[in-house]
Amino acid sequence: MSREERSARLMKAAFDSGGDTNTVLAFFVEQMSTEQSAQLKAALRKGRRS
Repeated sequence: MSREERSARLMKAAFDSGGDTNTVLAFFVEQMSTEQSAQLKAALRKGRRS
């Protein structure tokens, strides 16, 4: 398993066990830098095309 896969699994586990997923996600996104937010948006766009 790659470092990136492990990180993604840890993030999913945090979302699954963190209570209200919408609130967890909102707090997570608020902590992102502008660059990280742009990367997330690009990944979401890419995922929708797949």
